Amino acid sequence: MLAWYLMVPPVAVYQGNIVIGLRRPLSDWKIAHTYGSAEECQRDLKSLLATGAPSTEQVFTLPLQGLGNDATPVGQLILRHADCVASNDSRLK
Repeated sequence: MLAWYLMVPPVAVYQGNIVIGLRRPLSDWKIAHTYGSAEECQRDLKSLLATGAPSTEQVFTLPLQGLGNDATPVGQLILRHADCVASNDSRLK
């Protein structure tokens, strides 16, 4: 059965700076949530972008734990780059 993933770029701290891996291969990105259809994923992503709510469980717990006050702006940035990807997408391998 085909699933759809809301994918967000990886986040790391390097030499005291927060680094968002926008250029990392899709296989390195994090699955924030799984959906049964592309429409569900796109609808949820659109809602998250509209509310600017990076602290929702599906986004916050994956790449933002431990970032403290930096979590909100970083979360908003990763949401702007998030994407819905089919589970059979060859870029995930």
